[in-house]
Amino acid sequence: MGCCIMKTPLQIAVVLLMMTSGYAWIHPIPDYRKQLEASDLVAVVRVAQVSNTGITKQLRSNSRLQFRELEVQLEVISPMKGEAPQHIRCRLYRFPTIKETMADLGEREARVEDLKASPWESGLFVPKQWEYYLGYLKRSDDAHYVPVGGFESAALGFLALKAPFTTRPDGTAEPGGAANESQPIRSETNQTSSAAGSRR
Repeated sequence: MGCCIMKTPLQIAVVLLMMTSGYAWIHPIPDYRKQLEASDLVAVVRVAQVSNTGITKQLRSNSRLQFRELEVQLEVISPMKGEAPQHIRCRLYRFPTIKETMADLGEREARVEDLKASPWESGLFVPKQWEYYLGYLKRSDDAHYVPVGGFESAALGFLALKAPFTTRPDGTAEPGGAANESQPIRSETNQTSSAAGSRR
């Protein structure tokens, strides 16, 4: 009996640790000061185009899933740190659809890998075309930009802005359009948990 009594608190502690770790995994706590320091470019950007490159990549050694590379064309509206041309390219990855995974691995293996997918894998963030974001980006060797915290932190590297922006003559950004004058400007990160639930 004593063994069972001692075992139960240990089991509870393990479950709580797993829940806490899982929550932090799905909802990482951002450190925007470190993001700012590590970024080559921090700017208000507008997504001009999101396109598949046709390139696949295995992002995790313990997963056979082939993630799809995306090229995101960004218009730099107002730089806040660093310098960049008006139009830049950013590389991201998206979670493959079940049909794509079946084509890669076969139906049986695809179903297994899909069930094994972690919240991180299934919740990779993709910005929406024509939307405005505050981007925290790092320049790669091939002249593309990538999220400063890595692909798994793309939701923290692109903070959605709730109003469109235009550029003043002095180069700073302001909300554009009379309809937006009374709307507060807020930033938010996409919840990876919702992305995971609606990826297909």
